[in-house]
Amino acid sequence: HQALIVSTQRSFKKLLICGRNQASAERMKASLKNQLDIDIELMADANQLVLDSDVIITATTSYEPVFNLNAEQLHNKTFIGIGSYQPTMCEMPTTLLENIDKVYVDTPLAKKECGDIKIPLESGLIQETDVVPFADLITGKVSKTETQSQYFKSVGMALFDLTVGELIYKMAINKKLGTEIKV
Repeated sequence: HQALIVSTQRSFKKLLICGRNQASAERMKASLKNQLDIDIELMADANQLVLDSDVIITATTSYEPVFNLNAEQLHNKTFIGIGSYQPTMCEMPTTLLENIDKVYVDTPLAKKECGDIKIPLESGLIQETDVVPFADLITGKVSKTETQSQYFKSVGMALFDLTVGELIYKMAINKKLGTEIKV
């Protein structure tokens, strides 16, 4: 789903997929091939995938970084982390934080709930002021720099899910779509 969404916002020439489970990665490739009109390639090495990519999306339940590169190798890339939703989970290497001014989060709770944010805060690698809500970026309270890597971290929030669900429901009602179920 992440690949489909980002493809609506940017024009990509190629999609690279790397997963711990080869069969799952192949199923994902087959599914996306029917939905996207771009080259899709499976990769065995996460480090090489990051080196070859401009936008990197991680969606894992890993307790350790899923790639291991130095700060210079991570320069001028966009990272989107949507996994690692517990305080001890961590998808991103600390070297990423050497390339960013801010970490953009969907909710300030990420500082406590997500190891990718909590651990660097506790170790002093980043400061509280370096963690900025998406809303501040969207409303223009802060602006991102184009010279460094960008890091967006989502831990998920039920309120967002409810808001989107309500919007979809209202759109379906307006378009007279769906089936009403009496409970």
